[in-house]
Amino acid sequence: MVRRAEGLQGLFLGTMDGVIHALSIITGLHVLGSKALVFLGLLVAGLADALANAVGFHVQEESERLHTRAEVWKGTVLCFLATGAVFSSWPSRSSSCP
Repeated sequence: MVRRAEGLQGLFLGTMDGVIHALSIITGLHVLGSKALVFLGLLVAGLADALANAVGFHVQEESERLHTRAEVWKGTVLCFLATGAVFSSWPSRSSSCP
C-alpha cells in the first residue's frame, strides 16, 4: 500500500463538493442580479462548507481507525483548503451578473 497518497481523499472530496455547492449558490443568487450578493454568498457559504467538510471528513477518518494521526490531519487540511480554493476562485468567473 502506498502511504504517500493517504489524505488525498480530503483533497478530492473538498474539490468536488466545492464545485457542486459553488455552482448551486451562483445559480441561485444570480437571479438577484447583484455581483456583490453573489460574492458575499460565495464567501459565507464557502467558509461554512469548507469547515463542515473538514470536520465531517476528520470525524469519519478518525472513526475508521485505519490512519495515523498525521494522515487524518493531512486529509482534513487538504479538504478544507480544496473547498476554500474552489469557492475563492469562482467570483472571478461569475462575471455575467449586471
